This record gives sequence, structure tokens and C-alpha cells, in this order.
Amino acid sequence: MNTLEFRKRTYGHFLGPTLALTIALLVTASAFAQPLVSDPVYPAGLDAAMLARLVDGHLADARAAVERLVAVRGPRTAANTLRPFDDANNDVELAQGLTAIATQVHPDSAVRAEGFRAAERISRFRSEFATDPHVARAFAALDTTALTPEERLLVTRVRRDYRRAGADRDEATRTRFRSLLETHDRLNTEFLRNIASDTTTIAATPEELASMPQEWLATHARDAQGRVILTMSLSDVAVVNGYSLSLALRRRLISAYYRRGWPANGEVLNSLLHVREEIAHLAGSRDWASYQAETRMAGSTDAIRAFIDRIRVAAEPARKRLAARGLERLRRDDPSINTLRPADLSLATELIRREQYGVDKREVRAYFPFARVKKGVLAIAAEFFGVEFRRVDIAVWHPSVEAYEVRDHGRFIGRFYLDLHARPSKTAEGFGSTQELRGGIAGRQLPEAVLIARLPGGEPGDPGLMDLAGPTGLTVFFHEFGHVMHLLLSARPYVSTGGWPDELDFVEVSSQMLEEFIQQPAVLRRLSGHVETGAPIPEDLLKRMHDADALDRPMAAA
Repeated sequence: MNTLEFRKRTYGHFLGPTLALTIALLVTASAFAQPLVSDPVYPAGLDAAMLARLVDGHLADARAAVERLVAVRGPRTAANTLRPFDDANNDVELAQGLTAIATQVHPDSAVRAEGFRAAERISRFRSEFATDPHVARAFAALDTTALTPEERLLVTRVRRDYRRAGADRDEATRTRFRSLLETHDRLNTEFLRNIASDTTTIAATPEELASMPQEWLATHARDAQGRVILTMSLSDVAVVNGYSLSLALRRRLISAYYRRGWPANGEVLNSLLHVREEIAHLAGSRDWASYQAETRMAGSTDAIRAFIDRIRVAAEPARKRLAARGLERLRRDDPSINTLRPADLSLATELIRREQYGVDKREVRAYFPFARVKKGVLAIAAEFFGVEFRRVDIAVWHPSVEAYEVRDHGRFIGRFYLDLHARPSKTAEGFGSTQELRGGIAGRQLPEAVLIARLPGGEPGDPGLMDLAGPTGLTVFFHEFGHVMHLLLSARPYVSTGGWPDELDFVEVSSQMLEEFIQQPAVLRRLSGHVETGAPIPEDLLKRMHDADALDRPMAAA
């Protein structure tokens, strides 16, 4: 039985024909000749000076590729136009991959600082490249008759993007576009940096944290009064929101979380919104949302709004029932509550989950220690996609980072890094993220990616008990690993059409598929192993979890 047939028989009942075809296409996309560039993107001994040299070297190579493209005399072809264009994009991606490591996860503050400076240099080049009228004219002159379907798609996208950046306009407009794009990148970086550097903490009493997991509490500092110090990290907020039975603490923490980066970000956000609107209007769009929607699968804000409205209408009856149910439960403890804030509803659903479904997250998480989950995720993904993962000893930026080679029937096809645990030097926001370090180009270079998360564990004696959802959960691991596999199994002739697709909403398909896959009882049992006994999660607990799973979905949908 071949690999694809095995996957169809094993998972076909879950995937259905459309998703099964998606998997087949992803796996088939990896079947190219051995790439020539296979050395790791991240070099041993990286310091600030080396980072600057590497980034500037990639930018110099990108400029040289653009010069080759512009210098062509005579008929335009894939070889003299698409290839140098793609080479320039590839070098920019390589530079961006290095700065992503530097700014998001590198422990050396000097490297992080240089990463932000390098990101500004990359932004300036990207703005120049995106508005270069010579490149725009080169693509306008390219006869697509003899091109492959993928090459024609690339040409269509490039022509569209140069139009959207004003490259076909007069010099004054192009200059304004270039300035706005650079300013947009700078403000966006400043906004995120202000959030990441926010040092706000709040103190919680032992009474407010009485229902919290003890191993989680043990990792937190206390003040002189014995109160636990909570940070504005998403992991702290999500865990408190999932376990604390103190409504006052939930409200206090969520309010502080949503104020991160303020008041500094007030002016930044106002400037960013004005820049976005001006970009959109210069490009001929009615607003920024419409400008962004043009490159998405939906195609327009009208289509997006109509879809959201259909979901909201369908979910509204269930949302009202859940809101009434939650309000009734909270009023039993505090009759003065008349409306539901987000913190209130999250507590109400947790109480209902415990009292009516018999599901306590503290009991569930004991079955999912980090080491067991990681081993299971890698084993299931290898089986699911028909590949092999081999841990390798190469240079990494922190001792907790692991590197793996991906092999397809013994053939080396890509590499990824797992940077999975929290530490002070990690500034990446959100539940988790996957960064493409190098795009896969068939016959030319291997793809590389890094998965960044803040999962529990990583310290001696800490089993890293994991929730099912939230920033410390199994869902995050599976979701982001879907992005890793997408990047590693999508080598194409041109990096400009590989990796993340143009339609950025489609990029979530493989990850959302794996999120649903993890809900299967057989998968959860395979990932589980009690922290003390090693026993898999019991069937009756899985059933109770399944019954309670849809409790708060109407609110998320509506």
C-alpha cells in the first residue's frame, strides 16, 4: 500500500474528499529534485555584526537581481524577467527570516537591537522594489503566451501588486507611495514593540487563585504580601481566564491586558490608521479593508461582510441561550450582575462545564505532559503526511531549541526548528507563530521554518502539563505544525508563488484542518499519558469533554 493510499484509508472518513485532496497536493508538491541549497539558514556564532553583514549581503544580492532584470534588452522571457525577480524576492525572504529570529526569539539584546535596525533596512528596500517603475514596465512588456500556468499566475499577481503600489503612476505619486509603505512598516513595528516591552503586572491573592493548577502557580514570583505576580503575557491571561473562579481577578487582568502599550500606542495607532487610509485611497480603494480584501480569497469586503452576517444570524439563537444560561449561573453567586462582560461569560462557561458536565481542566491537563504531547504530535504528523522527522545537532539560538530534518522516503526535503517554551527574550505575540526562514524552490533550495510558542515545561522538574486550547494548549501546537508542514511541503519553481500563498486567508486551511483532527478521541488518546501513571485519558472523560466542547462556540461565532 503506498503512502497516499494509507492516508486515505486511515483518515479518509475524517478528511472527506476535499481535504484528502489538499493533503495529496501538499505531499505531491514535495516530490522535486534534491535542492542545491541545503545548509541551515541560521549560522553558528551569530552576533550583531554577523547579522548585519548577512542581511546587507542578501539585500545587495537582491539589488543586483533587480538590476539584471531592468537591464534586459530585447524580448522579455521567464528566464530574464521572472527568474531575477524571484531571486530578489528570495534574498529578501532570507534576510527577513534572519531578522525574525533576531527580533522575536534571540536571547542576545545586541542581536535583537540589530534585528530591528536590519528590519528597517529591509523595509526600505521592499518599498523601493514594490514601487519601481522599471520593474513594473518589464512585467507589462512580458509576453505570457509561452509561459507555464504557474508563471502566468505569477505575472498576473506581480502586475496587480505594482499597480496597487502606484508603480505605474507619476513620480510624485510613486514617491508618496514609497514613503507611506516605509512609514506603515515602521509604525507597525513600533506598535508591536510597545506591546512587547510593556512591563505591567498585577498582584493576585491566594484566594483569587485558589482553583489554579498548582504547578502553574509554582512558576510565578510572589510579592512581600504573598500575592502572586501576574504578567501581561497571553499565557498568564489565558490560564487565569481558564481556571480562576474569581470574577474580580478576571476583570482586572483582562482590562490590564487590553491596555498594553498604552498610552504610547494611542498616537502610533492613530498615525497608522491615517497612513493605511491614504495608501488605500491612492490605490483607488474606498478604504483599507477594501484594499486588503483585493488579495484575499473572498475578494471584497462585501463578500466578507455577507459571510460574517450569515454566520452571526445562524449563531444568534444559540448565543442568546448561552448568554441567558451564563447570566443565570453568575447571579446565583452575585445577584447584582445584570450584564455579561467577556470576563463574566468565560467564568460562567467554566462553572457550567465543571458543574453540569463534570469536566475540570485540572483533571484533563494531567493527561497531557509536554514531552508526551510533543512525541505524539511528531509521530502523528509524520504518519499523516508520509514523511520522517530526524532530530539533528546544528547551531540554534537557545539551548531549548530543537532542529529537525524532514525526509521523504529517505530524501532530505526540508528542515524546521521548534522553539516552544517561554523565556524573557521571546517577544513574539499571540498564541504561537510559524516563520518561514527559507522558501522551497524546486531543484534549487530546501525550505526551512521555525515554530515559535510558549508551551509549558522546558525547566527541570516541570512536566509542562498542557491544556487542550489556549496559548499553552495542544490546539496551538497542532495548528502551528500545520503551517510548518505547509511550508516544508510546498516547494515550487518560484519562491514568489510558494510557501504562503497570495490569498492569505487560505494559509489557515491546513492548520484549521489539523485543529479539527485533534478533536478526534483516538487522536487525543494517542497524545495522552497521565503524568503519574502514563495511562491514556479515559473514554468517559473524553465523552464528557466532547459534550461540553460546544458550550461557548456560539459566542465565538456571534
